[in-house]
Amino acid sequence: MINCILKKYRQTIAFLLFASSIISAPCAFAQSDNSDVAAPNEQINSDSTENNLIDQDSRADDVNRSIEDLGYTEAEDDFIPTAEIVDINADNQAEANAESPYDDDTVTYEEGAIGDDQKLPNPSYEITAIHIVGNTQTSQSRIQKMMGLAIGDHVTLDELESARIRLAISGAFESVEIRLKPGHTSGTIDVTIDVAERSKLQINNYWLGSSVKSPFWMGVDATWIAPFSLPHRMNFAFAATTTSDYSLNLSYLLPSVAQLPLSLMFSVYSSKSHEEIFGEQKFTLEDHIIRKEFPQLDDLYYSRHGLSAGIGFSPNEQFRFMFRVQYDYLHQSHDNDTISSVLNKYLHHGSSHAPSASLVAMFDNRSGRNMPTDGHVALLAVSGTAESAISDYQYIRLSLFHQSNFPVHPNHILRIQSNAGLIYGNAPFIEKFFYNDYYALAPARFLRLNPSSRGAYDIFATGASGLSYEDYLVNLAFTYAYQPIPHRIEIFATVAGIYADSFEHYPISVGIQPRKQREDFPVDMSFNAGVQFETPYGQFSLTLAHIFNFIRE
Repeated sequence: MINCILKKYRQTIAFLLFASSIISAPCAFAQSDNSDVAAPNEQINSDSTENNLIDQDSRADDVNRSIEDLGYTEAEDDFIPTAEIVDINADNQAEANAESPYDDDTVTYEEGAIGDDQKLPNPSYEITAIHIVGNTQTSQSRIQKMMGLAIGDHVTLDELESARIRLAISGAFESVEIRLKPGHTSGTIDVTIDVAERSKLQINNYWLGSSVKSPFWMGVDATWIAPFSLPHRMNFAFAATTTSDYSLNLSYLLPSVAQLPLSLMFSVYSSKSHEEIFGEQKFTLEDHIIRKEFPQLDDLYYSRHGLSAGIGFSPNEQFRFMFRVQYDYLHQSHDNDTISSVLNKYLHHGSSHAPSASLVAMFDNRSGRNMPTDGHVALLAVSGTAESAISDYQYIRLSLFHQSNFPVHPNHILRIQSNAGLIYGNAPFIEKFFYNDYYALAPARFLRLNPSSRGAYDIFATGASGLSYEDYLVNLAFTYAYQPIPHRIEIFATVAGIYADSFEHYPISVGIQPRKQREDFPVDMSFNAGVQFETPYGQFSLTLAHIFNFIRE
């Protein structure tokens, strides 16, 4: 009876899912930018940009995974500070103000006490002492150089906050806090910088699974902090399958350039993979039973080699912008010539070239990157290329991502997340939206490799089992999380609805073997649950999604 109801109203469900996601995504941009929550740390990891997001397989509730799914590589994630930022203590600020030479004009700051028409004074203080606490691997002189602070400098509280952020975005510290107290003379302050260092080797992501297509696959994504000196960072990601598919990504990141709010990222990547090709539905009679099958017609072999360069700009703690240029050399081959004309619509036969440019805008006022307890994040990404002497493709790709976190009880969080994407034009299929990247019950791609031909379970019986590389997609997810130790351990459960389709349907399916003919509104539901925890070497998790990676069909 329940299935009948779901099937009867599936068109309404699909429409509501699409409308709610499109409406919710821009809402985060409208949030007030006066929040006292510090900016998160991240990884826009891209090819995991498109491949440096920290991507733990918690799928629908993981902002890092979702940004990676938008097609931005691993080193991009590092444009966001990778340490939880703690505000300057208000009591110490008031104490320092009390000793200010501007005694008659100084206002003691209390949150919420200042109206929109009032401005806090921002006097300059002379630094008479600098104390650094918690550093065991990084010297005091190095920390001071990164912050741009020295004894005798005259600084304002705003300049101290900017110095703290510069240290935080280096990625070498779990947290950075500044405490102030009055100096021995009027107008002077003693500065204490309290840091918690993190391991120089950070595990961003890991993959492990098995399928009929790839009997075994594995991979790892790691960041080496300060390979030469702070704040330089290098990222290494490698994945392989027992069917000889592989993907390699190397990235270099400079989170801060000359103490300016600019960051630079360079990456090179190489991959070789294959996708199974399935034909139209056929009916066979076996043991007096009519069987409906989608036979495998061929394998599509392809390789991708390229490089990218990007520059990031952060005008404040909550807004990030990034511009990136990229060049891909692609090669495709197959054996079945009868389907060549159709396969060329997915990827040009032989060699082809795909240079592209992308622009990303991001708003983020969450309380932390990996396990936020409140705040919002919204991301808008536009990329594309035009057919020319150097490009064999022409398309534009638009992606929206949104996440809101609402504390409903101490240590309990309701998390709402949405994704919406659209690609229009003649694009390589690997640039399209892969359904399993948003669906927890089937293996997602890792470093652009698809290790399995198993699709969605198709709970609503709309043909979603055959969704693979699609032109547009909408995902809306609800997560309830409990953090016994805030930002350190989280137990969560997620339910999500996903709708995807393409402008044009072909008599073949690439990557996923369908179990049912696709209907007009292919929508499905997914769920996930598990635990994730932060360690000195990165974030790790155990979820249902990991278990489903070993289900072979």
